[in-house]
Amino acid sequence: MIEVEGLLFDGKKVYKSPTRLIVDDTGKAHLENKPNHKFNFSLIMISPRTGNATRFLTLPGGKLFESTENETLDKLISFHGQNKHSSRNNEAWTVKIGLMLAFLLLTWIGIHYGVPSLTLKVAQQIPEQMLIEHGQEAMKEMDKSHFIETKIPQKRRQALQEKFKEILPENNKFDYKLHFRDSETVGANAFALPSGDIILTDKLVNIAANDDELVSVILHEIAHVELRHAAQGVIRKSTLLLLVVAITGDITSLSTVLLGTQALLLESSYSRQMEWEADGYSLERMRALKINPIVFSNILSKIVKAHIEDSEKQKDKKASSNQTTTEDPSTSYWSNHPPSDDRIERFKKASVEF
Repeated sequence: MIEVEGLLFDGKKVYKSPTRLIVDDTGKAHLENKPNHKFNFSLIMISPRTGNATRFLTLPGGKLFESTENETLDKLISFHGQNKHSSRNNEAWTVKIGLMLAFLLLTWIGIHYGVPSLTLKVAQQIPEQMLIEHGQEAMKEMDKSHFIETKIPQKRRQALQEKFKEILPENNKFDYKLHFRDSETVGANAFALPSGDIILTDKLVNIAANDDELVSVILHEIAHVELRHAAQGVIRKSTLLLLVVAITGDITSLSTVLLGTQALLLESSYSRQMEWEADGYSLERMRALKINPIVFSNILSKIVKAHIEDSEKQKDKKASSNQTTTEDPSTSYWSNHPPSDDRIERFKKASVEF
């Protein structure tokens, strides 16, 4: 008897559950929690092996089982065979996907305009619960690696929490929470995780002249959640997976990719188009809340100034100590990719109209 550890997606729940596939010496297989529901191992559709990447097994009945125990699976295939129809289909799909990928790589216009649209389509298919789970996991990792306990007074935090509750979108599907964190690396900043967890750093709170400036930032971050920008960002990094999901409609393999949310927020950036979309969302909400758009322009300018100052201090510190260490990507983000002048001007113009 051979046991294979893996994860099961039954198509009914949005998450995958740990389980084992058990195969006896005669080639009969069953899941550990269903010992009476046996089937021939040879009927399982198994994806081709690619290095040590995860293999996907489609069980009779449509359930999806995934495992990284490739040696064990190869051994079972050699003993009991596999669904030949599946094997031929997998090969055909591999060829089709390879040709499609080559076409996209050679066609710059297709990538430039087509991929963002395809990314949005795929991101919209992801169940909210999956985004919430992975966003909360990213929050835990960010707490471990980049944040420390906030020093903002409780009374100040409570006042902003009350403001936060008032501006949340109606009938929202996400688990919105406002967090305050201090950090020695990320400076004056704000982050929105796909779960609805929104983080304000102490330095950002401290440089704001009033609550409206912070509310404008929070509205911008809420827009990133509502428009699923974090999910789009990490999905776009895996073009091949994006194509597979778009073609097959199987979103279960996105689970691993969504673990890249933390890296996107701290080491990369949203696209110019995403920032413009989030600005548009927040601008409309500010008008509805009767908040002068100039406050967002003001806080953006302060954020740029604060990060440039932090960057200069870091350079001076390294120069005085003759250090040659690489600059932390999270501290260099705003100095390398500051809010564009057209974004700031957009809110100044809206302020005049306001």
